[in-house]
Amino acid sequence: EASVGDARAIMDLETRLAEVSMKREDMRDPDRLYNKKTIETIATELAPSLDWMKYFTVAAGNDTDVNLDTDVNVATPDFIAALPGILNATSADHMKSYFKFHTMHSYSGSLDDVVRSAT
Repeated sequence: EASVGDARAIMDLETRLAEVSMKREDMRDPDRLYNKKTIETIATELAPSLDWMKYFTVAAGNDTDVNLDTDVNVATPDFIAALPGILNATSADHMKSYFKFHTMHSYSGSLDDVVRSAT
């Protein structure tokens, strides 16, 4: 019963993420994917409730200087703007289920053929 509820929660979250994602045909247009923004613009205009300095500092690693004036390409600004609302509307338990599922799925290719054929 709990796994059915988890599956529904994962599907609901993925549906909400898909609804705000850029359409495939739009992603083929390089002009639509190039949206140069400073980290400050992202943090103040697109999604101010997320800690973008922390995100970009960790993502860039120790060898790269990151500050509010750093330019980045935001390929899907509508998605970034909608993400905080989706995350805030999703319970912590549902987020855990989502990440567990995707972690297991990402390693499923490492399973041998016997295990994969049993599912």
